Amino acid sequence: MPKIILPSKVNLSPDSIFLKPWIKEFIEDGKKNSIGKIGNLDELLNNTNVKLQLILKYPNQLVKLTNIYNILNYCVFGSIRDNKHQLLVEFTSNCVSNFERNYKIRITDQTKNCLFLIGDCIIKYVTHDELLKNFKIDPLQFDNHIGITEYFDFKKYGYILSERRFNRLYPILQVNQVMIFDWDQVVTFENYPFVYSQIPY
Repeated sequence: MPKIILPSKVNLSPDSIFLKPWIKEFIEDGKKNSIGKIGNLDELLNNTNVKLQLILKYPNQLVKLTNIYNILNYCVFGSIRDNKHQLLVEFTSNCVSNFERNYKIRITDQTKNCLFLIGDCIIKYVTHDELLKNFKIDPLQFDNHIGITEYFDFKKYGYILSERRFNRLYPILQVNQVMIFDWDQVVTFENYPFVYSQIPY
């Protein structure tokens, strides 16, 4: 009789071995607020032997695109993740233009869960209202103290909500360079929380 392998023992969707946990540490580190340029993307795209060199040179610049929330003024607003946390991201109009010129596809077309190599990035702090406008999501869902279902209770939390809405700034990553490192759109069943619910800021 053949051996039976329990589903709990099988990893049906292994995550990329290239992803490292760097987002949380990067946001928490007050001294770092930028990621350097990758180099000449045109040369990298035409060189088929550069992947190993890129992994060694930019180990903390590999991410997966997890969602696209909005497109506004030629900028694309979405989220990325490492192997632990998600972060909101803005792909600038220049970044989007270069990506679409190089790959001959829209950056929003069949790129979800692809492995990206990002460069020339800065941390940008935005308000609650800016997140609502650009990402179409309410950042109060990231709050540790008020759950997603509770923050609609304005009678109970109205004052707290007003204070947090107008005073808190949220870090997002503004990206000026991006290239596809791996087209494989493997989806895992793991839950990757947004970094906002994991750090005090």
